[in-house]
Amino acid sequence: MEFEKLQTASLKELFISSVEDKILSGELPIGAQLPTERELAEMMDVSRGVVNSGIAEMAHKGFLEVRPRVGTFVADYRRVGKSDIFLSIMHYNGGILPEQEIRSLLEFKILIDCFSVRKLTARAITEAEVQKLEDFVDQMAETDDPQQVSELAYAYNQELSFLSGNTFAPLIYNSFKTANVQLGARYVQRYGKASLYHYLQQLLVQLLNGDTARAVALVETHLTDMMTGEHQIYE
Repeated sequence: MEFEKLQTASLKELFISSVEDKILSGELPIGAQLPTERELAEMMDVSRGVVNSGIAEMAHKGFLEVRPRVGTFVADYRRVGKSDIFLSIMHYNGGILPEQEIRSLLEFKILIDCFSVRKLTARAITEAEVQKLEDFVDQMAETDDPQQVSELAYAYNQELSFLSGNTFAPLIYNSFKTANVQLGARYVQRYGKASLYHYLQQLLVQLLNGDTARAVALVETHLTDMMTGEHQIYE
């Protein structure tokens, strides 16, 4: 039996986590001005380099707005934040997405998955494309591990976004991989893999048939069921 080496979070990571937690909890409200870098460094007993690089990373995510010669302010991260915000929200909630974010992610998946199947059924799917999707389904049949099943389901759907021919679709899909896989694993833990496996099989049948209406209906029914039906995945 092997054990992985333990790693200690860097001071920068701890600094970022501390500030983000205060923002997400509301202790630092939107529009609030942070102390200067020097003051933050003194209060948190870290170097100004740690503070400077941490602020830069949080500004990149959309948590903070740096106004030259004015100061650093808490940004309206739900309006201007990038997909990294999802990971920060998960971290703040102990690795779990709140119900609102889960619903938002599933609504997003309906949009992008339906877009992908519409684009794919508008043309003839090739034998090689079918084989790649079938491979994901076949691998799923060989495992009952929730994490592996979820990763295969993610790979299947991510491949659909790539096959749509839209350059940005797979890039956007990839940005939410961690949350997608986590929710998929929770689904399998609660309900088993049978319904997910059947869904991906049936979706492939409709893609082969070029039946846009039925493919879209399958996607909408499956994901809506995870929000409001018998297979909800809220914590």
